[in-house]
Amino acid sequence: APGQGWVVAPVVFSFEQDGAASRWATLWHTEDEARSIADLLGAKLTLGETATADLLHEIERPVSLHIATHGVVLSDDPSTTLDDDAMLRSRLVLAPERHGLDPGEPTYILASEIASLDLSATELVVLSACETGLGESLDGEGVAGLRRALSLAGSHTQVMSLWAVGDEATQVLMKGFYSRLNAGLSKAMSLHQTKREMMQSERWNMPFFWAGFVLAGDGDGTLTLSAKRKEKSSQSDGVVSKSATDSGGAVVRRNVFGRDDRIRVTNPNYPWSAVGSIDFYRGEADCTGTLV
Repeated sequence: APGQGWVVAPVVFSFEQDGAASRWATLWHTEDEARSIADLLGAKLTLGETATADLLHEIERPVSLHIATHGVVLSDDPSTTLDDDAMLRSRLVLAPERHGLDPGEPTYILASEIASLDLSATELVVLSACETGLGESLDGEGVAGLRRALSLAGSHTQVMSLWAVGDEATQVLMKGFYSRLNAGLSKAMSLHQTKREMMQSERWNMPFFWAGFVLAGDGDGTLTLSAKRKEKSSQSDGVVSKSATDSGGAVVRRNVFGRDDRIRVTNPNYPWSAVGSIDFYRGEADCTGTLV
């Protein structure tokens, strides 16, 4: 519905037929990623076999759109003129149809089709997929691809990737990004702080895991939360009090990524999500600086 966020994740890209393996790997971590983001934002969630290309054609002016899937940019085939338009070679891979011309095969939505969607009221589109920021550089026109398609469709801000990153590392980055958006940080600062946190962690410190995601468009604005999310936030989220100035820092409880975690804010002058200001505790396990 217009004004509500939407999270889409096919997870599986083929139905088993004669034991043949799909060319598109199952993205197991995207299910948890999608559920967590939908819960944080109070967004509509579409998972699994209903997340087809036809579904995306029905999307109308969501405040935010998150698509966790495979992305592909094909090379120009010199033997044909059918793919000369670069907007026909960039696409997203969606869930397969059970019926139709190719039952069990994944569906696709092309950049040229995305450009015709109505995203005029969409503040943020995140393509949690491989190489979605790539395309063909055209003289005097910039890069033709998924980013241009989303801009033509009217979206204000786009987050995309420049290379292929595993779905587990992407899940970590996306959860950190959206938790900061949910805390009221700007879109650009949310991505920046999440990257910094991953860079300072032990497991995800290599730039390969986080540097490939880039933001284009309006990065200064915050994300409008749904009325459902605002109500939930006011009732259940922990708040760091300005009066909590003891040397040990403030300790609050907050539901992060669907789990009830204790968060020690070592500098109460910063929001709980600020880089370097938080320690995550899972029972007795100290997971300082790492999202798991």
